[in-house]
Amino acid sequence: MESQFVEVSRWFGVNLKLVRERLDESQTGLAKKMAELGFPFHQTTISRIEAGERPVQLGEALALAEIVGIAVGDMIQRPSDVRLARLLTQATRRVADALVAIETNTTAAILAKTDLEGQLAAARDAGLDDARLMDAAADWFAREPEDAVQAGRASAEAHFGALNAQQETKEPDGGVDQ
Repeated sequence: MESQFVEVSRWFGVNLKLVRERLDESQTGLAKKMAELGFPFHQTTISRIEAGERPVQLGEALALAEIVGIAVGDMIQRPSDVRLARLLTQATRRVADALVAIETNTTAAILAKTDLEGQLAAARDAGLDDARLMDAAADWFAREPEDAVQAGRASAEAHFGALNAQQETKEPDGGVDQ
């Protein structure tokens, strides 16, 4: 059985390849960047590191990690852990972005409602005789940002309900004959 230290060296190579490919960087391009930092690297050096055929010295590991923008500590994690951490980070970022968008849009909705309130009052004062337009404006004015959140929640629940229904129709019945 190989030691954990040999595994970590191999994990570094596997993770280097995964990150390099995700960045659409060639082995030759990465080797050139290492050579610019004073390391005598060639395409074959990168290939051997990625294949786990060549160990990486500490200075090389630090330089490679910096070039690909990943912490050395992440580069020596099990590749499946790195993938899961990346997916978790991406999902967290999407949620944060969506919540910030809700906050921004809530502010915009409240400001727009304030403007609509003034426009409705002006239209009434001026005696605007378009009941359909006035009713539509009043209906929108009556809605609160929370109503939009509830509508979004209902839409998401319907979406997930449809996905669950699809999955249930694809799952086998367990092989029990009735």
